[in-house]
Amino acid sequence: MQKGNKLNILSLSYAKELFMSPPEALGDTLIRTLAYSEKVNSLTLIIHTLRKEKFRMKQLSSNCTIIPSNGINRPHSLLKIYMIANRIIKNENISIIQCQEPIFTGFIGLLLKKKYSIPINVLLYGGNIYDKYWLNQRKLNKYFASIGRYVIKKADSIQVEASLIKESLIENHIPENKIVIKPMVPNNLDDFNKANGDDIREQIIKKTNYDYIIFDTPAGLNNINVELALISDLNCLVITDEPTSLLDGYALIKVLREYMDIDKIKLIVNNTIDYDDGSDIATKMNLATEKFLGFKAEVIGIIPYSRIVRQSIIKQEIFVQTDPDEEISQAIREFCRFIFQRTSKTFHHTNEIVN
Repeated sequence: MQKGNKLNILSLSYAKELFMSPPEALGDTLIRTLAYSEKVNSLTLIIHTLRKEKFRMKQLSSNCTIIPSNGINRPHSLLKIYMIANRIIKNENISIIQCQEPIFTGFIGLLLKKKYSIPINVLLYGGNIYDKYWLNQRKLNKYFASIGRYVIKKADSIQVEASLIKESLIENHIPENKIVIKPMVPNNLDDFNKANGDDIREQIIKKTNYDYIIFDTPAGLNNINVELALISDLNCLVITDEPTSLLDGYALIKVLREYMDIDKIKLIVNNTIDYDDGSDIATKMNLATEKFLGFKAEVIGIIPYSRIVRQSIIKQEIFVQTDPDEEISQAIREFCRFIFQRTSKTFHHTNEIVN
């Protein structure tokens, strides 16, 4: 195996936020990715995306490339990840294949390992395929777990974020020498230790006369996000069913609990099929945070997918006003009512503000 900066890494990923612009909207994901690329000869990420999202291949740096799968649906996207990986491996001297989780990208990585004899590194963050709570969450998980466990056993190395997950793997007869603990921490951890919120509190709160201030922050971890969280009465963590969203959300909770009252963090599940789908997504997050962080976040909003969102953007209209009876409009009003009631000192104005 090649060593040091001669490594050529092929990563099978879900980090579609890397395609977004401007770069400031990417949170810590871009910083971490570029930091990794500086340690190797080349880093190529094939990222699960859908064709309708219209992402294109992008060069993040001289040695870091991201390639969208652009599948018609999720199964087709996974097939395209395999096909693109085949093409890359045939043309480049790939040293290691990194899989973001053990089930889908892990299985693809294992197929490539068997075909090309390239070692695979599998990430196991958040949900644990040996966790009985995760297994009982839905019937499909038992089938997914059998795939994930097989991949884990065949993987050359496994990257986990906590000693508890490592212990769980060892208990299930995974060799200890294959497991590496690498916590999901911000790239600039020293800056976080200096965060106390004083600068933003002085600039925004003490020098303005607003009744309510809502901070709409970018995803991921950075010093500004931490300072905003510290001065806020309520922190609403917006998640979706995308693995990267759940991972970033988990990492954010893990860091914030060191600096603030963790009970101020609430969950909003966005872009769901229906209420049950939103509940399932929130349960995934809470299974991980409850087991490894001892914290279960209250769900204050489940926002369903709706085509009127895109239509309202095109028309430059506020859909809560133009389509007040739509399910998504009602859902937004409900969690707004919760927020204002939780933070307001004069409840009699709540309905007026929400409407």
